[in-house]
Amino acid sequence: MHVRLNKIKLLSGDEIEVASGVTAIVGPNNAGKTSLLGELQAKLSLVPGAHIQGVRVVASPALHKEGTFDEFLNWFNINYPPRPPGKYVDGPSGEPTYRRNGGNYVTHQFAAAWNNAESLEVLSNFLVLHLDAESRLNRVDSRPSYDLLHALPEDPMQKLFANRELERVVSDYMRRAFGAPLTVNRYAGSMIHPHVGAVSVPEDGPSPSRQYLTELNALPSLQSQGHGIRAFVGILLSILDSPFPIVLIDEPEAFLHPPQARLLGRILAERRDNGTQVIVATHSKDIIEGVTSVKAAEDDISIVRLTRNGDINHVAQLTSSAVADLYGDPLVRYYGVLDGLFSQGVVVCESEADCTYYRATLDGLDALNDGTPVSSLSLHFTHCGGKARIAKVVSVLRAAKVPVACIVDIDILHNEADFKGLIEEYGGDYAALRPRRNAIVDAMESRSLKVERVTARAKVVSIFDGKATKELGSGEANSIKEAVSPKSGWRDFKQSGASMLGGEALASFEHIDSELRKLGVFMVRCGELERFHPLVPAGNKAAWLRKVLEGELYLTSGEAREFVRDVSVRILEDQ
Repeated sequence: MHVRLNKIKLLSGDEIEVASGVTAIVGPNNAGKTSLLGELQAKLSLVPGAHIQGVRVVASPALHKEGTFDEFLNWFNINYPPRPPGKYVDGPSGEPTYRRNGGNYVTHQFAAAWNNAESLEVLSNFLVLHLDAESRLNRVDSRPSYDLLHALPEDPMQKLFANRELERVVSDYMRRAFGAPLTVNRYAGSMIHPHVGAVSVPEDGPSPSRQYLTELNALPSLQSQGHGIRAFVGILLSILDSPFPIVLIDEPEAFLHPPQARLLGRILAERRDNGTQVIVATHSKDIIEGVTSVKAAEDDISIVRLTRNGDINHVAQLTSSAVADLYGDPLVRYYGVLDGLFSQGVVVCESEADCTYYRATLDGLDALNDGTPVSSLSLHFTHCGGKARIAKVVSVLRAAKVPVACIVDIDILHNEADFKGLIEEYGGDYAALRPRRNAIVDAMESRSLKVERVTARAKVVSIFDGKATKELGSGEANSIKEAVSPKSGWRDFKQSGASMLGGEALASFEHIDSELRKLGVFMVRCGELERFHPLVPAGNKAAWLRKVLEGELYLTSGEAREFVRDVSVRILEDQ
């Protein structure tokens, strides 16, 4: 391709490196994703000396043009054959003209635009395609036929008419996405009509049978279908056989269900080698999952998170492999971690029940301490199947500059590897906290007791001899289990929290808790989630959560409410 987009410089001074294939722009609402696409198109079309009013995001694009103008013009004439000199309905022309969007252009206009380093000027009409929701729907409407001998197809429907292989590819994708193929009606006189479905009898050459034509015309037209299928095909036609080196797509997931959005993301990534750079602004983790499911070179696919602080935009850029690493872990892939790319911040918990409780507690708050309405917060709560993977999730989210806080039970102090890994992932100094943790470990070990064989045997025999029933009851079984289980100081710590500590151990805990909160790690001081409501039986966590939610008990725990406030404030501080 003779023209490509290397960078997009923002007014903030940040730069987006544009991938050779797909660049996906993500971020929270009102970050400027849609504005970025619109302003980029306007900047690429700008003539020297002109200005755009109301620009909020884009300062300038950086273009790269390969080869000479004559080489580019040869490519251009193949893809956009000019009209020869002559008289036309719109007026006479003494030189070849190129038509696009109702305008007529001549070669010397292109030569001037070729030398502009930051804009394509009139060339943008031919080289940049901006697909918003409406325009991609219109691309699948019926179109007039054309002179196959003297003209070349100009729009997507004419290209489908001329290219049966393109029709087959689009039809296969339609079948995968919607369960129905595409059939182009080439026998409707002056119009080309796309239909949904297939004809049961063979087409049989240039003169199909009456039965074929009857079945074909009985198929529903594509343009009579819902927005989802029309938008899907409209985007396909814009990237599968497109002369545009730059395609901008705003919210490609619009009108699509998640499976279709994932498939579309995958198609965009798979077609990265056709010479077209695709830049999408999306709110959909399904699009991102599809894009990152394709193995690609580092410069082929990129994920860019756009944020706005006041009137200033910032970017964080991830390679596709960094995001795909999360999908390689099946215990992380299905927990909705990447929804955090579209939020103001993420709260990582240990389990789904924890996420549900803390989300409900946050929703029960009217405002934070500074008056920030809770309803205005866009926080995503996620988990990753326990403490061991929290550091991995934090790593990816922080690389994308997503503010992220963790809520962990107090026994995070028990496993040194998990504790150390989490601190270091946040950039903290584990060595400085090690002596303090050791003081707590010593205190817990001093409370732990091993089981003496004689004592355990006596308790078990007493339980067996206590009843003459044929089978053990559940209470007896639990008593036996308790009799042979060592007493754990850590179990007591998780059930009682920091209140059981004293002296050096308590001072060490307070120091660690303070330092962790500065990083974004919040320990549950009362031990674990269930201790916020100790009067609710905690034997079964699902049953405990159901009682708490149904009774709206989460609204009654002042400790839990202040805890969630602190977590939310910490995330907002990182905006």
